[in-house]
Amino acid sequence: MLSRILSKQNMNRSRFENIHNILIVNVHSAHNAGDFALLHQTIYYLKHSLGEANINLLANWPNEKAISEISDNVIGSPWWVIKVWDKNKKPRYQVLSFIISLIYLMIFRLNVLNTPKRLIPQDWHNIFSQFSHADLVVAVSGNQLFSSGRLGWPLPVVAYPIFLANIFKKKTIIFPQSVGPFNTRFEKAIVKFVYNNVEKLYIRDLESLKLIQSLNIEKSHPSFMHDIAFTFPPARANDAKDFLRPIGYLANRKKIGMTIISPMPSYLSSQLMQNYYQSIAVTIEYLVNQSNFDVFLFCQVNGPTQDENDRVGIEKVLSLLADSIKKNIHILPDTLTAAELKAAYGLMDIFVASRLHSGIFSLGMRVPTLFVGYLYKTKGILEAIGLTEYNIELSQITANILIDKIDDVWKRKNKLQEQINTNMLKIEHDLAQLPTDITKVLFSHDN
Repeated sequence: MLSRILSKQNMNRSRFENIHNILIVNVHSAHNAGDFALLHQTIYYLKHSLGEANINLLANWPNEKAISEISDNVIGSPWWVIKVWDKNKKPRYQVLSFIISLIYLMIFRLNVLNTPKRLIPQDWHNIFSQFSHADLVVAVSGNQLFSSGRLGWPLPVVAYPIFLANIFKKKTIIFPQSVGPFNTRFEKAIVKFVYNNVEKLYIRDLESLKLIQSLNIEKSHPSFMHDIAFTFPPARANDAKDFLRPIGYLANRKKIGMTIISPMPSYLSSQLMQNYYQSIAVTIEYLVNQSNFDVFLFCQVNGPTQDENDRVGIEKVLSLLADSIKKNIHILPDTLTAAELKAAYGLMDIFVASRLHSGIFSLGMRVPTLFVGYLYKTKGILEAIGLTEYNIELSQITANILIDKIDDVWKRKNKLQEQINTNMLKIEHDLAQLPTDITKVLFSHDN
């Protein structure tokens, strides 16, 4: 299907021959399998829209090998340069660094004394130069803009690259995003400002689309498009079996896969997380003792910091379990790639996804999946594909609710698989149209 679409685009390709440098912003980390899949697919759809071009990245963790291997150039983002990641740098000093960077930006734009390199630190000069030379700026698909700190910080830093694209007057496309939730009007004002001044804004879930509409963001022609990780290619099933067998995979056993999230203290309370871990532990005990399941625990995110490392969450759950059931619990290594994780999820009978993209991977592999959502993006994505009943909000989770839902998924497994297959075929068809839509967006703004 995609090849037929691409052949129709050839007549318009000459209009985009001037797009030599694409700058992709808001790239986070390859240690998050979902984020890596979104980056991979963002590049894939851009190349199938516009042909070959230099792919440059602004990354929060610019030294990661996996990210550099799929791009032409990687530099540190404002988030990296300001050191938002550094717990030893207090927020007030981060804010000061942000304000000073605006002075550097003014100097760069005014070209004071024609010697910006002498007046601007190299990291900031590199960032501004990337925007200056970019022919197109693209925000990687994901959920970057939401409340995650106090008094709206560090959201201005996350939104900074889109602001820079506007300052440098660059064509900008926002790949399918979730937006929010927000705690303050200040945060909403920032999002409205940056997202109302781009060529195109794609939204990947219906809850975010409602928020965008409530903010009267119209100039960027916001429209719905599915999460592009649905079409991320998995590794081969036989390869997945090869690394599952040594840890206890048997084809004739009932298998349930799970992802368990890290504590994420910046926006999830310790009390909420303790209830979540306890509910997961009681559920696993039930699955092993009462339902005779083999339980496979996957680490979807293993960094780049311990606050984001799902291995921490897995260990917390294991500490609550009796040793007698651990022979039926199989823990996958942290070293699996995103493609290997997706292939392994496809070998499960059913799946419980606390990480959104682990559920998107398993649905893409046609596996009946129950989601545990901690931001409304999960509800919004499932609402768009008619699967909202298979979501449990983290704030409402109990062991009884989780067990009842899993039992229901198991009982309806075959019919649910048919429904998921129908939905996935529709999603794959819609995403195959994305390259054509991107070229139309750019074409309309060339006139």
